Amino acid sequence: MPVVIFYILYLLFIFAALCFLLLLFVSIYSYKQKDRIPIVYIYIMIMCNLGVCFVEFYSDIFPYFISKKAYKWFYNNLGEYLTIFDYHVYTYPLLLTVLMIIERIYVIFFPFGRAFTDQKLWFYCLTLATFLLVLLLIPFFSGCAVNYSFYTFDYSTKCDPDGHFVTYIFDTYTGLIPVVCLVLNFLLILYISLRRRKFRSQSDTKLNARQSHEKTLLIQSISSTTFLLIYEITEVLTDIFSEQYDALPAFTRRVIYYGRAGSVALTCFFIYFVGTSSIRRIIIAKFLKLTRKEKQAPRMMLSSRDVSTMF
Repeated sequence: MPVVIFYILYLLFIFAALCFLLLLFVSIYSYKQKDRIPIVYIYIMIMCNLGVCFVEFYSDIFPYFISKKAYKWFYNNLGEYLTIFDYHVYTYPLLLTVLMIIERIYVIFFPFGRAFTDQKLWFYCLTLATFLLVLLLIPFFSGCAVNYSFYTFDYSTKCDPDGHFVTYIFDTYTGLIPVVCLVLNFLLILYISLRRRKFRSQSDTKLNARQSHEKTLLIQSISSTTFLLIYEITEVLTDIFSEQYDALPAFTRRVIYYGRAGSVALTCFFIYFVGTSSIRRIIIAKFLKLTRKEKQAPRMMLSSRDVSTMF
């Protein structure tokens, strides 16, 4: 019974994450001053977070409610495709932080440059997503596709124990991306603080909007790298203390794993609501506006004449 309750609670947790993503999308989509926030990055992060929730449901919740025979068919026929999707929606935000830093460095030297307009940024992001997908498909078509098992909550390939070289690179060095990005972000903050006095006298509206955009982008980049770095650190800790971790009861290990995996479903919540005050104010304002509309919805008032005509 406790196991059933756990999975129901985890399902509600994923549903809550989806509700927040919907609120975030509506808030950003209806926001008027879009030039002050990095909307392209936000939209893409929302899509990736939706993908994470989808993977969590079909990989860690749905299998519990079906038979082992049905899951075996699911694992053999769809598992590898779902795992590729899983790798993509998790790794892509890591690579996206690199693009954020490149843009941040560019706008320092070219404040009004046109290399990172929204249209061009969509193209860069699509190119990056395609490049990542190609890399993930190399092991898939080389007979070394990665597959995730619900019962062992572990990833394995058909060419274990060594696996494919690309898979090894992803598993070994992906965690370094948030570390490098975090260091670069702090260096950018130091550099910007040294130049801040030069712009204090500026009151140009376009410049202020650009600076607001850059500030939000920088905060988003730091929040993303910090949050994803915490996830990578927990993975390293489970590897370091693997003997103690494996000695734990199966259900305890599953709770720990789900706690780590479930935290990724809250990526946008931690980045945009907890970590970015400007976006948090937009979300709260939209939420209050929606709730007020529901409370102030006009009621059907019937006059005495209307009542008399009904009879």
